[in-house]
Amino acid sequence: MAERGVRICAVSETLRKRIGGEPSVVVANGITPSEWQPPWRAPAWFEALPRPRLLYVGAIHERLNTDALRELSESLPEASIVVVGPITSPNIVNKLYPLTNVYVHDPVPHSEVAGLIHAADVCLMPHRRTALTESMSPLKLYEYCAAGRPVVATDLPPVRNVNHRVRLVAEGESFSGAVKQALNDGPLAEKDRQDFLARNSWQRRHDEILDL
Repeated sequence: MAERGVRICAVSETLRKRIGGEPSVVVANGITPSEWQPPWRAPAWFEALPRPRLLYVGAIHERLNTDALRELSESLPEASIVVVGPITSPNIVNKLYPLTNVYVHDPVPHSEVAGLIHAADVCLMPHRRTALTESMSPLKLYEYCAAGRPVVATDLPPVRNVNHRVRLVAEGESFSGAVKQALNDGPLAEKDRQDFLARNSWQRRHDEILDL
């Protein structure tokens, strides 16, 4: 593509550099603002869990850092750590089952995702550092922020600068320490949340692609 001069639109700077070539632009994932407005409807099974409720939504895949979840489980035994999504790596689930305050749940319908996320006290993105996670644009991070939740995520290049309220965990740092800080942070102010929706809408993303 680079040799032919094809315009390249990549979801991360890492991926854009990996492909090479010009002209090119980075256009990350986005959200549909109308899907992230009240009223919020959380599933009853989730609201019944003890608080604080710490939530991961996404594929249960090799990229999920089970060591981080184990540390979190041991440091916050009173918390409900909920992992929701399709199981693509059964061995990852097997590592989570022994953790008594970790709950693995099947994917929820798209119509319930916003309410589920909004009912969480902190949203999690504990990804391992791999060539995949260093180049992907994680949709879940944008969804977490769209619902105004405090977020704790592994420090990866595509995650930086998404939102100043996302707490990043560098290699060797404690995930549970960042979660405790995020619990004190609380949710985004409503004005900040609406600003985030406007800046990261799919309409805005489409305009960037069409400009290219």
